[in-house]
Amino acid sequence: MARRFIVAVGVALAFSSVSTAELKVGDKAPRISAGKWWNLPAGMTKLQHADLAGQVVLVDFWTTWCGPCRASIRPLAEMQEKYRNKGVLIVALSYEPVRKVRSYMREKRVDMTYLVAAEARFAHDSYGVKGYPTMFVIDAEGVIAWIGNDAKKAGEVVERILKDTPPKSKRSLRERVAKRGYDRAVRSYESKKYVRAYKGFVSVATDFKGTKYAKKAKGRLKKIKADEKVMGVVRNALRAEAKRDCEDWLRLARSKVREGDKAEATVYYGRIIAQFPESKYAKTAKEEMGALE
Repeated sequence: MARRFIVAVGVALAFSSVSTAELKVGDKAPRISAGKWWNLPAGMTKLQHADLAGQVVLVDFWTTWCGPCRASIRPLAEMQEKYRNKGVLIVALSYEPVRKVRSYMREKRVDMTYLVAAEARFAHDSYGVKGYPTMFVIDAEGVIAWIGNDAKKAGEVVERILKDTPPKSKRSLRERVAKRGYDRAVRSYESKKYVRAYKGFVSVATDFKGTKYAKKAKGRLKKIKADEKVMGVVRNALRAEAKRDCEDWLRLARSKVREGDKAEATVYYGRIIAQFPESKYAKTAKEEMGALE
């Protein structure tokens, strides 16, 4: 019995220790990716590596079963609040499946106010993580400044970086993503890719309301709509896309009806009705969906 206890403790300590394969301080930080994200700003569905550029980033590799990881939640949340407007991001990555992380966050009612992700196995492997928690502080140049497992020490490193080499931009994550989308749309317009530009400006104006880039995007849209030649190109392209999308969704819905999957068929009919309510396809979708009842 005593031998079993010693072995169990040894295993637990092995999993709580820090192991990062070949990564070391001074190395360029690998890319970050995950299958599902929580706490992203409105308008964002995932965090991309480019979103971290120019920011000080604390990456916390954690799991729902790790006691020390759970103990780090509060200090990490406090750290994110303290540095919210100073160009600092805290990102917690778990390799576990979405359902497990979501269930943990709901049932435990934990206050993980920073960015959280599940299914981050690629990032987990890229960083060579073996134990939990494992934390990396990455400076504004994308270089690893510290590796450890103590949130308090990580905070001290972040504080030092902010004093010595603060981020050049302190825009919020949402503002930076809005700017990137706006700049991309501008480049598309300048390259005469009018449809792509139009969609880009619409996306920024819709998804990032309240930012200055949403306001600028609206101004760009107004100018585009005033140009009949450009709008003619845009309208024709959008009509063609709408026709293609509606016909594809109708075909998929009818296929699901034949298979007896009415619930899935309703999803496709619903897309047509929601996105193209005034079209002839919406009328057909309503009729066919009504026949299912």
